[in-house]
Amino acid sequence: ENLIAVEVHQSRPNSSDVSFDLELTGIEPAETNSRPFVTLALTADDLLIALGRAWPIAVDAFDLDGQIDRVEFYAGEEQLGQARKEPFKLKWIPKVVGEVSLTAVAWDDEGASTRSEPERVTVGSDTGAPSIAAIHPAPGRVTQLTGVTVTFSKPVLGVDAADLLINGQPALAADSVGENGDAWRFNFAEPVCGAVAVSWAAEHGITDGYTPPQELDTIHATAGWAYEFVDIVPPLLVEPYPSPRGTVSALQEVQVTFSEPVTGLVAADLLIGQATAQSVSGEGAGPYRFHFSPQPKGTVSVAWTAGHQIRDLSGNAFSGGSWEVQVDPDFSDIVINEIMYHPASEDDLEEYIELLNRDTRPVNLKGWRLARGVQYEFPDVVLPANGLLVVAADPVVFSEKYPEAKPVIGGWSGRLSNSGEALVLQITRREGDLRLLLLGPERLRVELQSSDALDQAEWKPVVAVTLVGGRAEWLLPAQETVQQYYRLLVLPDGE
Repeated sequence: ENLIAVEVHQSRPNSSDVSFDLELTGIEPAETNSRPFVTLALTADDLLIALGRAWPIAVDAFDLDGQIDRVEFYAGEEQLGQARKEPFKLKWIPKVVGEVSLTAVAWDDEGASTRSEPERVTVGSDTGAPSIAAIHPAPGRVTQLTGVTVTFSKPVLGVDAADLLINGQPALAADSVGENGDAWRFNFAEPVCGAVAVSWAAEHGITDGYTPPQELDTIHATAGWAYEFVDIVPPLLVEPYPSPRGTVSALQEVQVTFSEPVTGLVAADLLIGQATAQSVSGEGAGPYRFHFSPQPKGTVSVAWTAGHQIRDLSGNAFSGGSWEVQVDPDFSDIVINEIMYHPASEDDLEEYIELLNRDTRPVNLKGWRLARGVQYEFPDVVLPANGLLVVAADPVVFSEKYPEAKPVIGGWSGRLSNSGEALVLQITRREGDLRLLLLGPERLRVELQSSDALDQAEWKPVVAVTLVGGRAEWLLPAQETVQQYYRLLVLPDGE
């Protein structure tokens, strides 16, 4: 209790100007007790817990200048209980489905308190272990099988490609295809036709999202299933040589490869003109080589006989068909097969170009040259049928690095660009006409142009044509000029 006494003195008791003012200022003393600290110790963010299942709530609490008297636990405004000694924890049994805000209030021994930051958890009622709800394609007979989509009974976590086994082999990829993580697509290599067993790996990590998690049920019958994988796709011809509308200098052998192993193939199954093959060699998917008597110059028809018995291993019949080949004794089918333009050693002398003769006859390369990128005049050297020839920047350096690679010639001038350029393999024709054959998309419109010099800016049009049947041919009469260059341009009005 505080008392204030005031005396007022004046000379005349009846004076009218007496007044009295009083002001009091109070100073609150500094708080000497620090408040406690408290934090909810949840195992993860966005927890999903099960309705009706006991779940532990723990807190970290301490007081700098005293002791924690008690910790109270709240779900929203409802007090769940309290703990009076460490460890400060409580087992809570959720009774309502939905989102709940959890807090804790710590009290110290002097009556000060602090409330923790709220943590939100979700209470769910789907508390059973996840299982398989649907499978696509459904178990049974299938004609395509490179992946399956599995829909689980609830959203799942921890899915990996190796969790699903196809005939004991893990899948190659697994991707979530559902909106909430309950549907997953597993992709794998196409198995061999026949019975295909699908199962789950014993050490899979698939669980639901609850805390604690429930593992996928792999015991019941729905956890594993089987397919009867049936092949209904017939074998296809993937690599015939000579190719349709192709040109060769001579024709007495046709080589074919199928998309899969076949049976029932005999020499009489393939016709050139009206004559059947004399013999055939090969197995499985091929290549198969059919041998004929030499064919004359011109267009030659190659066709499968209507009564052939070519089947794949599942009994699907090959559809057959036919194609045409041009025989031109003056044709040389030589291509650049490989280019080494940037050796790891950075030594330009290790550069090389490999040529392949795809023809059925040998070709003498005398008079040929590499005319762009690098410059090289070929000597009197023969490139055998189906043979390879290496043209090296330095044959000695090449042979030291690749002692088993033969034959090799070379010694060119210049170097191959590391950033891209045009290479020209050129032949000098000393007499006769030149026939050009162009193969390309149907209705493509092109223009053939000529020039007396490779780097000349002015090119003269020779002929413009639209490809019909995917091919076009020109016969160019022999010229008096020493050499002539040609190029093709795709015209903008082509379809």
